[in-house]
Parts: sequence; structure tokens; C-alpha cells
Amino acid sequence: MKRQRQTSSIENILSIDSLIDIVSNMVGILVIIGVISSLNLGGKNYIYQTPLVKSTEKRGVYFECAGDRLIPVTHDSGRYYTRIFAAFEQVLIPKSKEVGELRWELGNEQSYFRKILADLNPNEQFIALFVRPNGFDTFRMVRKIAWENGFNVGWFPKPQHERIIFSPYGSSSSTIVE
Repeated sequence: MKRQRQTSSIENILSIDSLIDIVSNMVGILVIIGVISSLNLGGKNYIYQTPLVKSTEKRGVYFECAGDRLIPVTHDSGRYYTRIFAAFEQVLIPKSKEVGELRWELGNEQSYFRKILADLNPNEQFIALFVRPNGFDTFRMVRKIAWENGFNVGWFPKPQHERIIFSPYGSSSSTIVE
């Protein structure tokens, strides 16, 4: 007669059969979800507006897109920023978070931004935007209005709390166009 092999209590505790079943079921579910997702997305077309970068001799007219507001940086900036000059740099510190033109006011034909554009020449100037992480909706609206008025648009992503600094040693201008 054969003796039955007795399993020790340690082998019973360390059995990972259930864990292996759970992991393999999860992997199977993820594979099924991936296949279904790729089948559903196969027939859709997406249009991405990829910016093209090129050099320009035009002068930039600067604005900041922060939240739902557009703040002029080079036009009437003393109204919106405190300027500090230090070590050959000009640092702009916002006077308040509630300054600038609201995004929904930009659609109005009498908006301050549109009045500024009317005074500019698209053959000599382009619109340069400092875009904060919370300002992309405002950026898209400003860019659309600028394009409709014949302006090239350049933009610079800016971290939320980083100050705007101008330096005489700045970089060459570039523009981002459609």
C-alpha cells in the first residue's frame, strides 16, 4: 500500500494557486478590453492642428492666458503688473488674479483685445502668448480670433506660478502658424 504524502502546514499557507488564477483572469480581461477598444477606434478620423515653427522678423505683442482671463503684457501692462528691474531683467508681478479680459468677453466685437488687434499691423507684428496650464481654453479662443484677423500666433507654455521675465539677452523671435 502506498503511503499518502502529507503536506505540511507551511505548504498550505504558501499556496499561490488562487493568486495565479486571479492574475491570469485580470490579464485576460485587459487583453479583451484592448482588442475591443482598438476595434472601436479604427474607423474614426482625428484632426490635430500641429503647429509649424518658423523664424520671423516680426515683433511680438505679448499677452498672458491665465484661467479664464487674457492679460495684456506689452499694452497698458502697468495696469496689470508691477515691474521690477533686477540684474538686467524685467520681472512682471501680477497685481491681482482678477485682472484682464474674461474669455467670454473676447467674442464681443468691442472687446479690449480686438481693439488692440485693430491698432496692430499683421505684416509687422505677431501675437505671442504666455499660456498657463489653466489657460488653454482662453488660448484657443485668442488664437482663433488672431488668425481671423490675419495675425501669426506664437505661444510659450508657462508653469502656473512662474513669473514672466524679460531680458535684453532674450532669444530670437519665432512664430507658430497654422
